[in-house]
Amino acid sequence: MVEKMKNKISLKLIAAILAVVVVLSYGLARSYDLLAGPKIELLDLKDGQTINQELVLIKGEAKRIANLFLNGRQIFTNEMGAFNEPVLLFPGYNAITLSARDKFGREVNKKIIIINQS
Repeated sequence: MVEKMKNKISLKLIAAILAVVVVLSYGLARSYDLLAGPKIELLDLKDGQTINQELVLIKGEAKRIANLFLNGRQIFTNEMGAFNEPVLLFPGYNAITLSARDKFGREVNKKIIIINQS
């Protein structure tokens, strides 16, 4: 009789602990966007890259953002967070700055230098 009560208590304790772990895991997974902040990833261009054309297409992906800016000018993403924006380059060194801000005011900046040899 005492053995059955101990087994019931053990099963209830295990079930309660499992429920708490599941709820905490779900909460952490759902709050990842809140904790991670904005992210910018460029797809084609690399910092210091040399190209031979005046017009370049800046392509990339932005995640967890509210606003995205290219050299201070707001640009927009599609539903998946992808963007592509044409930029006219000057001969020589060109600094390109991408800034993203999330709805909590956190900001991330990505700056690359492109060398135009045309």
